[in-house]
Amino acid sequence: MGFVNDISCCELTPEARSRLVKTPADVAGVVVKFKPKQFFVDIDRLEFVANNAIMSELGITPRLLYIDADCMINEYVPSRNYKIEEDLDPKTVKELARVLARIHSAKPPISSKTFKNWEKLFDEDSPMMKNPPMKNIIDKKYLDSLKEETEEIKAKYWDLLESIEYLESSRLTRELSKKVNSTFVFSHSDFNRGNRLVAKVKDPETGVEKKRIWIVDFDYSTINYRGIDFGRYFSNYRHEDDMFGDEGFPTDEEMALFLEEYRQECARIQGQFYLEANPLEMLIREAKIFAMQAYSDFFFCLMMYTNDPKGPRKDYFLVSWGWFCIWDLLM
Repeated sequence: MGFVNDISCCELTPEARSRLVKTPADVAGVVVKFKPKQFFVDIDRLEFVANNAIMSELGITPRLLYIDADCMINEYVPSRNYKIEEDLDPKTVKELARVLARIHSAKPPISSKTFKNWEKLFDEDSPMMKNPPMKNIIDKKYLDSLKEETEEIKAKYWDLLESIEYLESSRLTRELSKKVNSTFVFSHSDFNRGNRLVAKVKDPETGVEKKRIWIVDFDYSTINYRGIDFGRYFSNYRHEDDMFGDEGFPTDEEMALFLEEYRQECARIQGQFYLEANPLEMLIREAKIFAMQAYSDFFFCLMMYTNDPKGPRKDYFLVSWGWFCIWDLLM
């Protein structure tokens, strides 16, 4: 599962259940996750342990049963990934906003070291930028594959792909993100659909079935701009696919549904001063700026196309450039 994780879902024997949990009948199984030998960014292993333990204690991630620097075991929760139907359901959108507010209001005992490492990762002279696959994107190696396409495909995509200047666009979005003065919070930092799980549970008081949202994969969590999570959410809002799409950018009204609920939950947790200090209009503009930064992850699409130009999803990776279209929304 994922690009760097080694994850297994395991059924427990009755003896193992009795040893691991107090209520063995309620546990369907466990998820065992082994830490990769190398992350994209240098992450403090002690902070990794602290972050996951605290999120489990807050009930945001499935119950943590065991953790050390290299391995983590959580209770398995029968669930599925968050999908477009959740974005179309106002109740679920609000529930997700409240969960994110709880994450951002948490105060894990961690430093800003991982954040600084993230910042260095995208410096133009960093090792990541100087080596493949990023170097191939910067040098537009994807055009070599595009030359072999049909005239119809080239006519459709050539001008756009040829015009992309990755370093310039990356520099621009990072500068805009700093100018918007987004508040520093404890951020998930990888708030994509694959890390949002939806489970059906029964309300203990009414017995009515409802949805519960779990957030997983706090591997990259750190002190970061709160807009990072806003941007990741709205960059795939109402997309049919889990990661990318071109279904359009959310309206201000659609963004307000999520962000107003987020504001109210932060005020409930942190105090009513939060509402005056964080007006809705400011959060909407902040979310747009960081959504553009999230869209600039188009390098992933280019990488996938470059690696497999004849694959079944070739056209899909070529079409995922919707981030260029949101300039008018920001101005």
